[in-house]
Amino acid sequence: MRIVISGADGFLGSHIIRNLEHDKEFEIIGLTVFPEELSNKYKQWDNLTILEANTDTMLSASILDNADVYLACAFPRAVGQTNMGSGLDFVYESLNLLIEKGCKSIINVSSQSVYDPYRTVPATESDAVVLTSEYAVAKYCVELSLRMLCRRDRIPYTSIRMASLIGPGFNQRFVNKMVQSAIENHKITVADNGSKFGFLDVEDAAAGFQKLLKSNPIYWKPVYNLGITEAYTVTQIAITIAEEFRKKAGKVIEIQKEIADGRKSNSAIETSLIREIIGCYRNKSLSESVNNIIEYEFSRRL
Repeated sequence: MRIVISGADGFLGSHIIRNLEHDKEFEIIGLTVFPEELSNKYKQWDNLTILEANTDTMLSASILDNADVYLACAFPRAVGQTNMGSGLDFVYESLNLLIEKGCKSIINVSSQSVYDPYRTVPATESDAVVLTSEYAVAKYCVELSLRMLCRRDRIPYTSIRMASLIGPGFNQRFVNKMVQSAIENHKITVADNGSKFGFLDVEDAAAGFQKLLKSNPIYWKPVYNLGITEAYTVTQIAITIAEEFRKKAGKVIEIQKEIADGRKSNSAIETSLIREIIGCYRNKSLSESVNNIIEYEFSRRL
């Protein structure tokens, strides 16, 4: 099976590729803006080809012809900056280009952020879309583009509305920042208004996509949620970090609370629908994910 993965250098894309390293069922073409760097990184692989994420390069690359699946992970995260528009241009143009080159099916990585952020129960795929941020609008626009292109050409497709990822090195998450504060200051400061956060370990996400890639596209639904139903307050996350840090380093972490205002948000999602097609996949607890982040941060400081 030949799969094309955009965003091959990104947090999710790189983990998916590493997950497929020993799975000889796949021939992988990774698209990246850093082709030379990634080619050197994966030079020992015999089932991986790295290409520059450039539509001119892609258009002339015969290896992209008649791919079995295009897994579109690439997405511009710099909302509001000038590269947002050019990034979305690439997302749309790459979808259209792969379809024109005969790609048989497409998986788009979307986000749970398209749901109401103030929901009181985990979001399901049938819930109304409520777009309250630029990021959510952009993600939903890609979903609409995918729907239009694939329905036009009668190609199986799905958009995966994924929970927020966490894992070692993904420092844009406050979980990672809390771990860093625990190590450096022996203190975590939390402002908790009761909002709940649903996270998905990046290794679990990679395992879920690996199973989806092996499923039959003709049975895909247009949208699936991928994540876990559990959600945690900032205080619960801080307590988990403090406990894992105590186990690891034998030191007590002070949790300092500040007053927090604002409406309670909730990013939990219901994920039973995708399990009907891919079955169970790895599911790390919050403690396990936090422990991996702690180990990574300790190793960086050696």
